[in-house]
Amino acid sequence: MERIHALLQQAPELAIFAALAVGVPLGRLQLGRFALGNAAAVLLVAVVLGITLTGPAGVVLPTTLKTFAFGLFVFSVGFSGGPQFFASLSWRTLDTVAVALTVAVVGLLSSIAMARLLGFDKGTAAGLAAGSLTETALLGTASGALAQLALPAAEIHALEGRAAVAFALTYVFGTIAVVFFCSQVAPRLMRVDLQQAARALESRIAASGNAPRHGLAYRRIDARGFRVTTGAGQRIDEIEAALAEGHGCIEHLRRDGQPVPVAAGERLQVGDEVVVAGRRPAIVVAAGLIGQELEGWDLLAPLETFSAEVVVTRKELSGRSLQEVSAELGENAHGVFLTSIIRQGQEIAILPDQVVLQGDLARLVGPRPAVEKVIAAVGRRRQAGERSDIAMLGIGLALGTLLGLLSFEVGGIPLSLGSGGAILVAGLVAGWYHARNPLIGDLPPQAARVLWDVGLTVFVAIIGLNAGPAALAALATQGLPVLAAGVVVAVLPLFAALIVGRWLLRMDPVILCGAIAGAQTQDAAMLAVSDAAESSTPVLGFTVAYAVGNILLTMIGPLVVAMS
Repeated sequence: MERIHALLQQAPELAIFAALAVGVPLGRLQLGRFALGNAAAVLLVAVVLGITLTGPAGVVLPTTLKTFAFGLFVFSVGFSGGPQFFASLSWRTLDTVAVALTVAVVGLLSSIAMARLLGFDKGTAAGLAAGSLTETALLGTASGALAQLALPAAEIHALEGRAAVAFALTYVFGTIAVVFFCSQVAPRLMRVDLQQAARALESRIAASGNAPRHGLAYRRIDARGFRVTTGAGQRIDEIEAALAEGHGCIEHLRRDGQPVPVAAGERLQVGDEVVVAGRRPAIVVAAGLIGQELEGWDLLAPLETFSAEVVVTRKELSGRSLQEVSAELGENAHGVFLTSIIRQGQEIAILPDQVVLQGDLARLVGPRPAVEKVIAAVGRRRQAGERSDIAMLGIGLALGTLLGLLSFEVGGIPLSLGSGGAILVAGLVAGWYHARNPLIGDLPPQAARVLWDVGLTVFVAIIGLNAGPAALAALATQGLPVLAAGVVVAVLPLFAALIVGRWLLRMDPVILCGAIAGAQTQDAAMLAVSDAAESSTPVLGFTVAYAVGNILLTMIGPLVVAMS
C-alpha cells in the first residue's frame, strides 16, 4: 500500500484516471430503472479511493484543474441549453416553467431551512441540496462559491469535503424519491389512473391530428414500391388522404418506364409503378389501395433520398407544436420525414403536441428539393464537418470567470454567482447568440457532449479524491442528520410542484408527472412514468421542464452557500 501511496504522490493524475475507469462503468449499471449515472458514481469511487489508496495526506491535485474542468462542463450546459431555456419562457410553456421554478425555489428554501435547523456548515448544506435535488452541477457552482469565502484554504478544503460526503449520502434517496413519486405517489394523490389518463390524452392528440397529410411527417419511415392495379383512376392526393393516419405519401411515379412528376391531381393508371414512403401501417394499407408490391428495388433506385440535420433557428416556430409547424410548412414539406429531434444532447419523443424550441437539432429525410425547402423555412443545415469555435469557448470562460469575481450584498448577505454560476450565464448567452447567428461561435452537439462528460467527471473525481481523508470524520459526525435532512429536501419540492401543477395550474396529470421528472432533470423518472402510463405522452411535459430545471438547479448553488 505504501508503494501505491508513493506512486500517487508522484503522479496524482493516476487517481483521477482510476476514478473515471471504475466510476463510469459503475454508473451505467442498471437496477431496474435506477442507475447512479457517471457523475455520482465517479464521485463515490473517488471518495473511496481517497480514503483507501491516497494515504493520510491525500493527493495534491491542482485547484486550477478542478476549476477548469467544471468551467468546461458548465459552459457546455449553458451553451446547449441556452436556446431552449430562453425559448421556454413563453406563455405556451408557462405551466411547465412554473413547475420547474417551484422545484428550484422550494428545494433552495428547504435546504437552507434544514441546514440552519440542524446547524450544518455551508459545505454540508451545498452537498445536501445537490444530492437531494439530484443535480450534480449544483455541487459545482456551490464549490465555486465556497472557494470565494474569506476563509483559510484548509477550511475551504474541509467544507468541500463535507459537501462531497453530504452529496453521496443524499443522492441515492433523492433519485429513488423522484422516480417513485412521479410514477406511483403523484397519480394516487391526484386520484387518477395513469394508463387511462394517458389513453385519454392520446385520443385528444389523435383527434387534433387527423387532418389530411399536407406537411412535415413527424414519424420514422419506410419505403416500398407498388404496381398500380386497384388504385387505377384515383388521384394521388386521394391515395395520400387515405394514408394520412400513417403519414404515408407517394414520392415517385414511373409510367411506361419514364418518371412522371408527382402532382396532387395526377390520376394513376394501370401498370404505373409508384414508391410509397411512410410508417409501416401506411405501407400495409397502401398494398390494398394501390396494388401488388414490387419484388425488386429497381423502382427505388432513381429516387434520391436525402438526409440532413437542421438546427431550428426561426424564432416564430419556437414554442409551437410539431403539428402546428407541419401545418405551416404545408406542401413545401411533402415527402419529407422528421426522424429524430435532439435537445441538449438527448433525443426526445416525436409526438404531434411536442413543443419545438430554438436550438433543437432535427434530422430530415426525403427528396433533396423538398428537404432543402424545409431547411430554409426552419433554420439552417448543420454540416457534418463543422468544427468547434474554440475562440467562443475561451471568451465565454474568461468573461464568466470575471463576472464570478463580482459580489454584492442583499440584506447584509454577500451574494456572488461564483465562477461556476457566472460561466453558466456566459454559456447561456453564447448559446442564445449562436442560435440567432449560426455562423458565429459554433459548438457542435457532439463536441458539447464531450466537454459536458469530461468536464463533469474530472471535476467530481477531484472533489471526491480531495474529500477522501476527511470523509470518514464527516460521515461519523453528520451521517444520520444529513440523511434525515435529505429526506425532507428531496420530498418537499415534489409535493409543492404537484400542488402548483395540479390544483393551481390545472395541468393534465400525465404531462404534470413528466414535468416534475423534467424539473428534477431525472430521465429515469420520466421513463418510469412512461412505463406506468404505458405511453410516451409524459415526455410532453418533460422536455421543457428539463431545459429550465437544468439551468435553475445549477444556479442556486451560490445561493445555498450565501444563505445557509
